[in-house]
Amino acid sequence: RQRDKTADWKLQPNSFLSVEDELHEIKIGTLSLLVTGTFSAILSCYIYNGGWSMVYHRWDEYGVLWFFLQWPAIFLYQDYVTYLLHRMYHTPWLYKNFHKLHHRYKHPTAFS
Repeated sequence: RQRDKTADWKLQPNSFLSVEDELHEIKIGTLSLLVTGTFSAILSCYIYNGGWSMVYHRWDEYGVLWFFLQWPAIFLYQDYVTYLLHRMYHTPWLYKNFHKLHHRYKHPTAFS
C-alpha cells in the first residue's frame, strides 16, 4: 500500500488530513474546478471564434520566430500574473473573505 511507504512520496510523511478536512477539501476543490473550468471554456470558445487575443495561430501573421517565442512569453506573463494575484489575495479583506480557506489545509493534496 502507498500509505505504508509515505516517506517515498510525501513531503510530510507522518501527517495526513483528517477525514472531515479531506471531504471538505474535495467538495471545495471540485466546486473550484467546476467554476474555473467553466470560465476557461467560455473564454476559450470566445477566443477560438474570433474574440480578441494576442496569441497568433498562423505562421504568416508575425513570422516563425514570434510564433515560437510567444509561448515562453505567454508562460512568463501568466506565471507573473498568478504570482501578483496570489499576493493580492493576501491583502487583509481578500484573505479574510476568500483566500483563508486555501490555507486551511496544511497538507497539500490534488484538491487544495
